[in-house]
Amino acid sequence: MKINRICLVIFMLLAVCSGNAFSQNEGANSQIPEQTADAPLPSEIQVTDKSAESPADAPITPEARAPESRTADKSAEAESPADAPITPEARAPESRTADKSAEAEAPADAPIPSESRLPENAGGSETLIPEKTSETESLAEPSADALFPFFSENKGAYAIVVKKKSQHLFIYVYEEGVREIARMKCSTGKAAGPKNVAGDLKTPEGIYFFIKEHEKKELAPIYGTRAFPTDYPNLADQTAGKTGDSIWLHGTNKPLKPRDSSGCVVLENSNIDKIRKYITLNRTPFVITENFSHEALGNDEISAIRNLVSGWNNALAKGSYHEYLSFYDADYLPDISWWREWRKIRKTFPVSHESFAVKAKNMLIIRHKEIYVALYDLAVSFSGRDARVGAKKFFLTQRGDQFGIIGETYQEMPTDKPEKLLFAACRRLETETAAVVKPPGPAVTAAADEAEVAVMPEITAMIADWLDAWSSKNIERYGGHYAQDFQSQGMNLKAWLAYKTQLNQKYGYIRVSKKNDPVIRRNGETLDVSFVQIYESDAFRSAGLKQLVLKHESGKWKIYRETSKKM
Repeated sequence: MKINRICLVIFMLLAVCSGNAFSQNEGANSQIPEQTADAPLPSEIQVTDKSAESPADAPITPEARAPESRTADKSAEAESPADAPITPEARAPESRTADKSAEAEAPADAPIPSESRLPENAGGSETLIPEKTSETESLAEPSADALFPFFSENKGAYAIVVKKKSQHLFIYVYEEGVREIARMKCSTGKAAGPKNVAGDLKTPEGIYFFIKEHEKKELAPIYGTRAFPTDYPNLADQTAGKTGDSIWLHGTNKPLKPRDSSGCVVLENSNIDKIRKYITLNRTPFVITENFSHEALGNDEISAIRNLVSGWNNALAKGSYHEYLSFYDADYLPDISWWREWRKIRKTFPVSHESFAVKAKNMLIIRHKEIYVALYDLAVSFSGRDARVGAKKFFLTQRGDQFGIIGETYQEMPTDKPEKLLFAACRRLETETAAVVKPPGPAVTAAADEAEVAVMPEITAMIADWLDAWSSKNIERYGGHYAQDFQSQGMNLKAWLAYKTQLNQKYGYIRVSKKNDPVIRRNGETLDVSFVQIYESDAFRSAGLKQLVLKHESGKWKIYRETSKKM
């Protein structure tokens, strides 16, 4: 009995202990929802020791987050302030999509996001060559297989290209193919898109050429150490009704910032001085584009355009105007009112073993979007002699596999009467060939012909020095090329030099050059010299036929008479 009582007591104690244990477990479970935010996580979802030692405000990486944490983060992200920064790693796919839309709608002068900025150049002025990453794939390191739609018959020709999207300027050279040789940071217009009207703060897009060079002494400080005006608006721009002018490539007197100009393309001063050696006025293409794909001109494109130019030249020299018009696009009708006079000029060249011809030399071809430009030296030829007409420029478009001309001009001297340059070249050629073909008269002997040939280098050198003295405003050296009894426009030598001195003081700069080799003809004791003269100043630019009469005085040929005729 005593044993039974002992067993009953033990049984009751076990029951009480079991009940207390159950009650304590139930209470612990009911306290889990009441944990504070900074209470330690249960062991099964705690982050690693390394994370636990990080600062309290360090972001939890996606890998360390428990499923519940990720769910909570998404809710928190949706409720976070709009301006809270989102790291690229933490962005949800929707955030990335939204970012792309925001980027497309961002203003042109918005700062480039940090994740897409190109590496900064330590020197600030050297050529920038970023490492090739997914962000800079379109700005890969220059290599032999770099592509751009550019072709030149002259190996070593350069093209300068501005990519507005990345705010970079590229230099390409054509050798056996196209090769990128340099790039540098630039700044374009504050407003996005291609220029349409004057004052819109946009940089134009298209194929342009540099027409002048201004050095530091000719410029206001804002333009830096050097400037190259371009031919914007070109013929294609004018046809499209675009307005504005004075689009330059120039330096600056302040730190270079992206999209900070009024429409010009701006470089740091050290870079504008460096690229000078790559620029030939009226020859080096200057292509401005928002973006470009690295594509070369196909051989079929090059052959088709060269064949078009050859066919156009042949039609001009020998064909009918119907044949001539066949090379133009159906939507473009050129002025043909001069064709009747042109037929008369062609007939002045007699039939010989070498007939009259029109030639193309030094051709380059370049493309921007759907527009092609072909630039070449146009010349007329007869009896072994050539007379250069000018730098002919065609704007071309492609319809199917056929190219057609949609615009034409002369690059060096744009004019609404381009046929005048052609006619003037033919007159020079006719004069030169007539002197060769015509039998010598009483005043023109074989000895005289030999003397004329012998004097040509001396005359050419004399004219070059005279033009250089004129351009440099060296009035003493300039006046030394005139005879004492010189007369022109009713002025003697003294009055003439006083007049030229006034012009030197009036204009900031003067540049005078000749377009072609001088034509020299002997006329008894004097020489008649003629050539096309280009005159430029900060006020105006003109071209005309310069005619000089030279006489021998004090052992040198000097200017006795001087006239100019506008072309």
